[in-house]
Amino acid sequence: MKLAAKKGDFKKLGVSVRGKAATFTFELKNGKFPALLFFENENIKPVRIDAESDYIYGRICSITVIGISYKNTGYLIEEDGQSRMDPYAPVVIGREKWNDLTRKKNNFRILGGFSTQNEQWRDENRPHIPDNKMIIYSLHMRGFTMDCGLPEKKRGNYLGVISRLSYLRDLGINALEFQPIYDFEEIIYREHLNIKKNGTREIANVPIDKVNYWGYSDAQFFSPKASYFGGENPDVHMREMIRAIHRYGMEIIMEMSFSQDVPEDEILDSLKYWSSNYHVDGFRLIGMDMPVSRIANDPYLSCIKIFYDHFPEDILQQENARYRHLFCCDDRFLYTLRKLQNHKDGSVIEFANMMKRQNEKYGFVNYAASELEFTLRDSFSYIEKHNEDNGENNVDGNNFNFTDNYGVEGDTGSRSVWNIRMRHIRTALGAVILSQGIPMIHSGDEIMNSQDGNNNVYCQDNVKGWANFSKKKRDRDVKNYVKELIAFRNLHPVLSTIRPKEMRDYNHVGLPDLSYHGKEPWTAWLSEDRKAIGILYAGAYVDDKEQDVMLLFNFFLGEVDFSIPRLLSKRSWYFVTNTSDGVWNKEEKLLKDQTLILVPGGSLTILIGKESPVTDE
Repeated sequence: MKLAAKKGDFKKLGVSVRGKAATFTFELKNGKFPALLFFENENIKPVRIDAESDYIYGRICSITVIGISYKNTGYLIEEDGQSRMDPYAPVVIGREKWNDLTRKKNNFRILGGFSTQNEQWRDENRPHIPDNKMIIYSLHMRGFTMDCGLPEKKRGNYLGVISRLSYLRDLGINALEFQPIYDFEEIIYREHLNIKKNGTREIANVPIDKVNYWGYSDAQFFSPKASYFGGENPDVHMREMIRAIHRYGMEIIMEMSFSQDVPEDEILDSLKYWSSNYHVDGFRLIGMDMPVSRIANDPYLSCIKIFYDHFPEDILQQENARYRHLFCCDDRFLYTLRKLQNHKDGSVIEFANMMKRQNEKYGFVNYAASELEFTLRDSFSYIEKHNEDNGENNVDGNNFNFTDNYGVEGDTGSRSVWNIRMRHIRTALGAVILSQGIPMIHSGDEIMNSQDGNNNVYCQDNVKGWANFSKKKRDRDVKNYVKELIAFRNLHPVLSTIRPKEMRDYNHVGLPDLSYHGKEPWTAWLSEDRKAIGILYAGAYVDDKEQDVMLLFNFFLGEVDFSIPRLLSKRSWYFVTNTSDGVWNKEEKLLKDQTLILVPGGSLTILIGKESPVTDE
């Protein structure tokens, strides 16, 4: 391989390919003269291009190299005799196959590769979903596609995701949040010192019997994960997947987990890179001490949805974007709901606030389970975590879970126990999907997925860590219930208004925008000893013809009588569903008693208020 070099253009960090010339621009770590090493067809001995003095400006080096065979060549940066990966490399060479232990022979070395894709690409179907219309589904690409009956070539990769988009759209999902799909090292290894017979010392990387399944670790933050995206040409295949997601009317959100040693500029550059080069619609930031002020105020990210658990209040309050793009994604809703459901000293006052938490400047995401917790099914099936298979003596994972098993730890053949668990699962899903913030469903919760009580499956690349799509009637029934809940939310926009509820009749329509009710209408005194609440949403605050919606939550063990208020005009109350039996009445039933309704313990009843047809008695 014959290469020629000249001074680069210093325009931006990373690799820019234009015809037969590639420009490499990178930051110097120690200020000494660097070199680029090129490995053709993974040859051990590289072709070396040393930087000349005019290739360096301050701590930035920029070299244009001519004559590279992009398809067969990888590169590294060398400084002071030490070679390293370019953190801005757009492709990673060496990790094309998931958990490939044959890489040990190369000491798990990886190289930077090249993307020859034009930055401007056609994506005619890219949706722009208003945040109050979003229904998020969080998933792990491999875990979502390994145990759902797909052929081998589509398991654990982007082809499997594309194959499952119709399933998600049918469910009502319109946004996908992916755990890391940038290139990370899934093989966990330790450095081992070998001393040869001649006395020389050699450091070898020795794998241990554990997989970094989730991918929350140091990574190449500009490269699609090669093993997820077809090995070769991962940049092409990632765009193919994103086009398909957009074609199905969904947005894509990438989880980005940055450690504290990743420079702030690199973090911002990475987010802007995925947004502009791959048309990613949003990011879920993972980790503490993120440069959230810079991210929130960056003009190139002002139209990108940013989700984060730890936004400082001052940043949220100064948000002046043309539309909301910052969203709190903490676990407050999860624990508030779980403590009430499992009778762990929960507060109905806090729950009422979680159901209506909203802000015109920024938004909230609500969920009842996540990858960092028990699955929804396991939240009502286990009192204790069971992480023994992780190899850490069960000390890993969250210890404060507020779960219950209702008489049996784990799976059971008891119908009575399962009836209780199913009721709680449906109630939790109802609370999440009908809350005023953005609902997020964790992958597999809609089909009763279990992790056998493991609340930290970061290393479980097996059926325990995968979403198990069974064909049991019980599981299908929960999925169909989720579908009905999402459709109900979409049909009643009063549940998801961006304007916070003020609990007063500021538009003079005859009802407050939101009101609370209990054993007496309009007098639901909220106190810590109360475990039941009726929430009435006045449809007139959206449109004169919009139906009223009432959610009746009973977190007591026993039944509770709710008094229901009289409605305006000729409207009457109709029964939609109760989560105790899980029957969804598409033809809503007119309540015979328009003043009182009995709600079983641990359940949610949904009512709608609408004008009675003339044919009704």
